[in-house]
Amino acid sequence: MEGERAAASETEGRTWAGAHFDALLESPLDALLVVDARGRIRRVNARLEALLGYAREELLGHPLDCLIPERYRAQHARDQAAFFASPRARPMGSGLDLFARHKSGAEIPVEISLTPLRAAEGDLVVAAIRDLRERKRSAAELARLGGVLEASLNEIYLFDARSLRFTFVNEGARRNLGYTTEELRVRTLLDLTPLSHAELRALLAPLRAGARRSAQLQTLHRRKDGSTYPVEVHLQYRPEGAHPETCLEAEDAGVFVAVALDISERVRAQQALRESAQRAALHVEKTPLAVLEWRLPDGLLLAWNPAAERLFGYTADEAVGKLRAEQLLVDDDPALRALLAGQVAPTGERGTFRNRTKDGRLLLCEWSSVLLTDEAGRATRGAALVMDVTARQRALEALLSAQEEERARISRDLHDGVGQALTALGLGLNAALDNPTPEALGALRRLVAETLEDVRRISRDLRPALLDELGLEAAARRFVRELAESSGVRVDLLVHLPERLTRQQEIVVYRVLQEALNNVVRHARAAHASVVLTATRARVQLTVEDDGVGFDTSRPPTDGHVGLLGMRERLELLGGSLRLESAPGRGTTLSARLPLGGRDART
Repeated sequence: MEGERAAASETEGRTWAGAHFDALLESPLDALLVVDARGRIRRVNARLEALLGYAREELLGHPLDCLIPERYRAQHARDQAAFFASPRARPMGSGLDLFARHKSGAEIPVEISLTPLRAAEGDLVVAAIRDLRERKRSAAELARLGGVLEASLNEIYLFDARSLRFTFVNEGARRNLGYTTEELRVRTLLDLTPLSHAELRALLAPLRAGARRSAQLQTLHRRKDGSTYPVEVHLQYRPEGAHPETCLEAEDAGVFVAVALDISERVRAQQALRESAQRAALHVEKTPLAVLEWRLPDGLLLAWNPAAERLFGYTADEAVGKLRAEQLLVDDDPALRALLAGQVAPTGERGTFRNRTKDGRLLLCEWSSVLLTDEAGRATRGAALVMDVTARQRALEALLSAQEEERARISRDLHDGVGQALTALGLGLNAALDNPTPEALGALRRLVAETLEDVRRISRDLRPALLDELGLEAAARRFVRELAESSGVRVDLLVHLPERLTRQQEIVVYRVLQEALNNVVRHARAAHASVVLTATRARVQLTVEDDGVGFDTSRPPTDGHVGLLGMRERLELLGGSLRLESAPGRGTTLSARLPLGGRDART
């Protein structure tokens, strides 16, 4: 009896209160409507009008079915009868997806709470309707983001700020660690890393206090099988109602987010790079070649190995950061300036230059130079291996001198020996005309054979006498004229040599000219060639250009171009250089340069 009276008292308390109820009905929190036992709409508020698109005049007195999707109406009629048979406050359709029908016919997901109300005109029910569209969208977005986190190749962890236990571990982490989701739920970050509790607390405390937005560390993760691998961990804190001033062990609803990247490949690459750098440093220290590195564009020396100390006489302390690379060189040459300024081919350059040591000695050194670039591909440094070729140069010069002396001797022998033999042959022929005895004819025949053999033997590589008598310009003009007449190739010649060169220089330039034009005749199939031979006080320049078939300079030289190697070697022996520009079908341009040091020496 007391229970029935209490229920009746509760129902009586929910009576129609006129204007007071109408004011309550206009609550801004939810859409509200009042329905009687026959399912007729008795009251609606402004929020419901806005939610479903109806004006209240369109709803009052109409059946509630107009707001219910058709497929739910039969079930709703049964539920309504059951509610009025035993009215009590409760949510409607607990655990089910509910929808309200908009005036446009669209269905809106809703949440409905029912409250019985006793009024003078009978039993009523107040339905509070809440729009779930935003909640549904948020849930869908959370599900999508959860899928992204789950599918991430990085390891992603969420762990409780109070217990440090994991609340979420994605598939990437489970795969790397070898644990199941159930096994990880009872574990913490301390079970996966060598961190102590105190170290982890010190790492997390600034995040909890809001002093830092994130933290990062490199550590090891321990797999289920006991093996480890290096990771880079990024940590953030989400308070979610937590109190930042509390310590790690305090009650807390916050959560930490940890993203771990497996950096095994990076660590291996870094280790390989360190080992490579150590080996390179060892090679630099032990190599017999001087190793130089300079900054671009000012040329300030940045590296200087022991071989450089021995070669130039400067210690590393005296050179690095104090000397510029150009201070080691004697000649002011455009090629040198380009080299030191970083204006060299990406594949590097090689050249022979005169160098000055700390004590003033002059050395001839071969520089093999390359550019070093930064991450953006900009050339920031130059580097060179430097080899002293002074002794080799002197030996080769002596050899070249001996060779030319031999050629001069052969030239004299040809004049004196073969000339005398031909004179004798002429006299013998005259005598044989008067008395052609077998003995005399046999002697003449033997003399012809011997002379022919001598000519064949000594006619190769003769040194033109004109080169010694009148110099390079006259010898070059005669050679070009005779070659044009004998070959049919039209050759334009421009020569400007204000002063005589040294004997060695004239020999080298003449031999290069010979080889270049002989190649034009033998291999280029050219109709026209041009020769420009000029000299300044600093250097002599020879350029030979033809309109022939050309060739691929990137391929190894064939038999027809082996002479190019000899030309380059001759020039480099005297500190010069040779450059070839050619392509199939586009002719060939040969450029030779030779520095003019010691031009007063005619020996």
